[in-house]
Amino acid sequence: MRLSPTADRWAAAGCLIALVLVAALQILLQAPPRPETADAPAREFSAARTLALLQSWDRAPHSLGTAAHDAVRDGILAQLRDLGLQGTVHAGTSYLPLQGPHFDAGYVENITAVLPGTEPAGKAVMLVAHYDSVPRGPGAGDDGANVAAMLETLRALRAGSPLRHDVIALFSDGEEAGMLGAARFVAHDPLRPRVGVVVNFEGRGNAGPSYMFETSRGNSWLVHEFAAAHTGANASSLMYAIYQRLPNDTDLSVFKHAGLAGLNFAYTGGFDYYHSPLDSPANLSLRTLQNQGHAMLAMARTLGNADLNHPRGHDRAYFAPVGHALVTYSFNQMNAFALLAILLFIAACIVGITRKAVSGGSLLAGAGIGLLVLLACAVSGAGVWTLLQWLHPGWRWIPQGQPYRPVLLGLAILAWALLVASVIYNVFGRRVRAAGLGLGALLWLLVSAVALAEALPGGAFGFLWPLLALLAAWIVIFFAPGAGERAAFRQGGLLGLGALPLALLLAPLTWMFLMLLPWAQAGAGLAVFALVLIALSPYLVRLGWKLTAAALALCMGLGVAGLARNGLAAQRAQPDSIVYREHWKGTQATARWVSYDPAPDTFTAQFLGARPARDGRMLTASAPALPLPPPTAQIESDTAAHGFRTLWLHFASLRGAETLSVELQPGMIPLGAVLNGEAVRLDPPSKRYPADGIVWGFAYHGLTPAGIDLVLTLRAGQRFRLTLTDALFGLPPVPGMDPKPRAAWQTSAPFERTDESIVSADYRF
Repeated sequence: MRLSPTADRWAAAGCLIALVLVAALQILLQAPPRPETADAPAREFSAARTLALLQSWDRAPHSLGTAAHDAVRDGILAQLRDLGLQGTVHAGTSYLPLQGPHFDAGYVENITAVLPGTEPAGKAVMLVAHYDSVPRGPGAGDDGANVAAMLETLRALRAGSPLRHDVIALFSDGEEAGMLGAARFVAHDPLRPRVGVVVNFEGRGNAGPSYMFETSRGNSWLVHEFAAAHTGANASSLMYAIYQRLPNDTDLSVFKHAGLAGLNFAYTGGFDYYHSPLDSPANLSLRTLQNQGHAMLAMARTLGNADLNHPRGHDRAYFAPVGHALVTYSFNQMNAFALLAILLFIAACIVGITRKAVSGGSLLAGAGIGLLVLLACAVSGAGVWTLLQWLHPGWRWIPQGQPYRPVLLGLAILAWALLVASVIYNVFGRRVRAAGLGLGALLWLLVSAVALAEALPGGAFGFLWPLLALLAAWIVIFFAPGAGERAAFRQGGLLGLGALPLALLLAPLTWMFLMLLPWAQAGAGLAVFALVLIALSPYLVRLGWKLTAAALALCMGLGVAGLARNGLAAQRAQPDSIVYREHWKGTQATARWVSYDPAPDTFTAQFLGARPARDGRMLTASAPALPLPPPTAQIESDTAAHGFRTLWLHFASLRGAETLSVELQPGMIPLGAVLNGEAVRLDPPSKRYPADGIVWGFAYHGLTPAGIDLVLTLRAGQRFRLTLTDALFGLPPVPGMDPKPRAAWQTSAPFERTDESIVSADYRF
C-alpha cells in the first residue's frame, strides 16, 4: 500500500484531532452540572441551599473531643428539628476490631433520624455521611458537604410523595479516627436489623465529579438500581477494582464486613485541600455539591421504592461509554471476551500476512517499539513529581503529591508522553510498515486486557473493548487495500473509527488516573496513556517530526503556564509540621521538637533551628522540658484467681487532652481486655502479627474528663511496662520563645501530626 505522503499526513492529523476532541468531550460530559439556586423547586436538590446549611455550623475543625465537634452535633440536631424529624444521639465507646494488635477506639456520638415510608415494617434505606473532621481541617469537603446534602435530601424527600421504605439518615461520628461510629452502629444501634441497603457518601477533596466507586459483593441488583436512578454520577467497576487494592477504607467497609449491601459515592477533585486547613466551605465547588447531592436524592428515591429483599446476585462489570449511559455485563462473561480478543488478534495477524499488508518482522518490530514506548513513558512518568519539586521547591512539602491546580500541568505531562512516543517512532519506526507498527503494538493492549480479565475483571473493559474495535478495524483495512489519496483517507478513517472506544474509554481513564493518584505514581498513568499512543502509532509515524515539534511546544507551553498558576498563596499554601514531645521517666522529663517535613521552613526553623538532626523520616531538635503533667494511670483493682491476674486500670489526662494512647511493652499480649465496658477482640499471634516485637495497644479519641477504664486479663504473676501518651492540639507556650505565626502562604500539614503537644510516661504494673 504505497500512499501519497501528503494524503497520509492529512488523514493522520485529522483523525488524531478528531480522537482528541472525542476524548475531551467524554471528559467534559462527566463534569459536574450547573448548581441549582436557592429558589429551586422544593422537590429538587439545591447546592445553594445546602451550602447555606453547611456554612451555618462548619466553621472550624471538629474532631472527636472538641467543643467545635459538639457545636456541629447540636447544629445537625437543630436542622433535623426544623425538618420535623426526631434526631437521636447514640453515644458510647467504640472500637474497630479489624485493625490488628494496635487499634483505634473512642467516644462517639452517632446521630440517626428516620423518614417514614408507607411500609414501615419492611427494610429501610440508610444514607450515611460522617460529621466529624480531622483535627486540623474544617472538613467541608470531608465530609461536611455530604452531611449538609443529607439534610437537604431529607427536606426534598419530605416535599415529595412518600417512599415505600423508611429512609434512615445516619450522621456517623469518628470516621476519621477509624470508622468508629460505623462500628458502634453495627454493634449496638437498634436500627441495625432494619437496614436493607446502605448508601455512603464521602469526599476526598472539594471539587470534581461525583463517582460511584464501590459496591458490595454480588452487586448485580445494586448496579441495576444505580442505572435506573439516573444519578448523574460517574461509575466504573475499574475504580472499585483499584480501590480494593488500596489501603483506604470508609464507613461502608464496616457495613460490608457486617454483611450489609451498599454503594459508595465520592468526589476526588481538589486533592490538595483534602484533610487540610483549606478544606473550608469557601473553597468547596458548588457544581460538585450539586452533583453529589443530586445522586444522593436520586438513589434515595430509587432504592426507597425498590425491592430491598433482593437476593445477592453475581458481580457485574459496569462503565459508561458515553456520558453517564451505563453498560453492564457479568464477570462470568469476561473469560469469553478475553478469549475472543486473543482469537481476533491471531486472525488479524494471519489476514495481514496473507494479504501482504504486514510481515512477521514488521509485527515483531511493532511490538518491540511499542514496548520501548511503554517503558520510556512509565520510567519518565515516575520522575515527573521529582522534576516538578525541583522546578517548584515549595512542593516538596505537599504530601498529597499533586499541585493545587493540576489541569494544565496534567496536560503538559500527557504532552510529554506524546513527545517521548513521537521521538521513539521517528527514530525506530519510519522504516517499518505502518500496519505492522499498529497491529504489533496491540500485543501489549492484549496482554493488559487478558491480565486484567483474570486479576481485575471489573477493570478489564477499558482495555478489552478498545482492543476488539481496533482489531476489527485492522481486519477491515486489510480487506480494503488501495492506493492514492482516497485510499489514504479511507484507511486513516477506518483506523480512527476503530480507535473511537480508545478515545471514549482508555484516554479518559488516563486522565482519571492523573487526577486521582499522587504524581509520584504518574508512571502508572503514563503507561496507560502509552497504550493509547502505540495503538495510534501509524498516525505518529506519518506525522513525523512535525508532531514531535508540536508535542514539545505543547509540553513547554502548558508546563510554564501550569507552574505560573501554582504559586504559593493563602489558598495554595505550603504545609509544614511541628510537634512538641515530652517524655517522663520517673520524675524526670525530657523534651524535643519533631517535624515530618523534608527540611525546616521559615516557620518551623524557629523551633528546629537551621540544621536539625534527622531520626528516620523525622527532623528533631532539643526542647526545654516545661514540664507538662503526664497522663495518669491508677489501679482500681488487682486480683488473682485460678492462675489468672485481673488488673483494672483507670487512665486520665490532667491536661484535658483529646487523645490518649496506651501501649504495652513489645511482645506483651493480654489474654483478655475490656475497654470502658466493651470487650476487645484479641487475635492470636499470626504471620501477619507475630508475637515477637508486637506492640499491643490503642489510641482513644474523644477523651472525656472522666477518662477511660481498661480491664486486662493476664497470667498470674505477669508484670509489664505500659506507656501512656496524651495529645493536646496547640503548641505549648515556651518561656523565652516568641515564635512568629505562619506566613499567609504556609499552613499546617494535613497528614502529619502537627501543632500539638504530646506527653508520654512509662508505668510498671
